[in-house]
Order: sequence, then C-alpha cells, then structure tokens
Amino acid sequence: MEEKEGENGVVAMAAFYQGFDPAAYLQNNYSPQQADLERKDSLDPWTLACLHRAFTEGDVSGEMLVDIGSGPTLYQVMSGCEVFNKVLLTDFLEVNRQELRSWLQDEAGCSLDWTPFLQHVCKLEGRPPSAWTEKAARLRQVIMDIVHVDVHASASGLDVLPAAGADCLMSSYCLEGASPDLAAFTRALGNIGRLLRPVATSCSSELWE
Repeated sequence: MEEKEGENGVVAMAAFYQGFDPAAYLQNNYSPQQADLERKDSLDPWTLACLHRAFTEGDVSGEMLVDIGSGPTLYQVMSGCEVFNKVLLTDFLEVNRQELRSWLQDEAGCSLDWTPFLQHVCKLEGRPPSAWTEKAARLRQVIMDIVHVDVHASASGLDVLPAAGADCLMSSYCLEGASPDLAAFTRALGNIGRLLRPVATSCSSELWE
C-alpha cells in the first residue's frame, strides 16, 4: 500500500513539473536582481564556493562528470569543467534541456546571461574576471550532450555513457525536488548510483543547500 502511494506521489510530481517555466525560474533566482554574487552571506556565492572547493580540494577526478537533474542552470558545472574532459548534462524536462542547448549553441534566445557567474568562478580560481570567455569556451567544449533522465526509473541508464559508467555524479536540488518522500528519494539515489563507474576511484557528490 505504501509503495503504491509512493508511486502515485512520483507520478503527481512529474505531472506538476510539466508546467515548469525555465525562463521565469532563472529570472526569479539567478538574474542580477536576485543573485547578489558580491555578498558573502548570499546563497549563490556560497554555493559556487562550495562547488569550487569540492572540485579543487577533494579527491575528485576522472574523464566524465554527469550532472543529474541540471534543470535550466549551468553554475553547478563551472568548476567541474576544469577537472573533467567530458560533462554530461541531464534533465527530466525538455524545456530545460532546450534552455541548456540554447546556451551551448550560443543562441540569442537564452533566458539568462551567465557571465556574472562565470566571472565569479574565475575569481575563485585566482583568475581575472575577464577570463570568463575562456571558461565559457571550455564549458562548451567539454559538454558532450544534454539528455533526458528520470531518477525514478529503475533502469535509468544513459545510452551516451560508456559501458563502465561515469567517473563522478553530482546533483543539486534534483533528488529532493523530485521526490515526494524519503523512500522515493532513497530509491532515486540508488537508481542514479548505478550510473557510476564501480571502481575505488569513483566518486559521488550530492550538494545539499
């Protein structure tokens, strides 16, 4: 009975997200009016600093980084793109994947200018903010694809992954945002864990904020 209720909750959340508006989400959360990157007590600079430390101070390395549930955002892979030669972005919604493709293809229809975030991450790396163009070019170079993922599907393997799996998984705001309860969250975590390369050097990072 509880399992059936959990499945119904997942279905209900999936239906709810069909009305998601990536442009409104980006403007309400990451626009210059909302994201104050100069204030150390603001969420966005704190998040970027955490990601910077995770990819520079920890034992995180390999060939491929997979971001689970990217949404329409790019900030979460701006540090990791310097460590990994391949980055795979994933999301459940096509509207989010299209938003990411617009940036990747440098189209005029992007809903947000990520330049301030790129500049901030450059400063964290000890580079001048003017190096943001190099970081943007690096990010576009290493993003290998933007594909669909369903964290609640038991067989959530991604065809674009090598047979051995990914070297590193990361997720920000995805599993907790897509799971109606702890049981669904735990199952989703197990599902995406199967995408990870099963060797001692593999790593998995869930960013809690």
